[in-house]
Amino acid sequence: MKRIAIIAVTYLFLIAGCGFEDHYINIPDNQKPVYQTGDMLIYKSNSGLVDTLKVGENTDDYRVSDKSYHYERIRTDFYNQGERFSVITMELNLLKVSWNGFNLTINELSANAAKTMVINNKQVENVFEFTATSYYLSADTTSKIYYTYKYGVMKYENKSGAIWELINY
Repeated sequence: MKRIAIIAVTYLFLIAGCGFEDHYINIPDNQKPVYQTGDMLIYKSNSGLVDTLKVGENTDDYRVSDKSYHYERIRTDFYNQGERFSVITMELNLLKVSWNGFNLTINELSANAAKTMVINNKQVENVFEFTATSYYLSADTTSKIYYTYKYGVMKYENKSGAIWELINY
């Protein structure tokens, strides 16, 4: 009987010791955006217009799952003339982009889908292209974005044909 009690107590200590260890799952450094609160992003259109977005809030925290798994989450809010223009939220294997009427959720970006392209007369690697699937977009709504991990939305196109490229990266 004493032997059964010792085994039971040992088993309980093993379960209690192993079950509550915290695990932190981080976004790889090469996939984190470079922007800080207060940074200014300047976009220039194909018609010569200039638009400026300001990073209003940039949070880096953790979402908890199953009480011991902490998944890093980065959220960046962009403002245009005091109004929120867009939000980008990143987690490991998850990207959510809300950009001027364009909403996107991707569960995993495939490195094979990335391409190299010229943006603002500079060659940029690892660019992901996303096209809106809604046919009900207004003329000023974004219909396509070009996204990189480091700089976020590098280029976007409106349904009207306006093309905006990030010029200060």
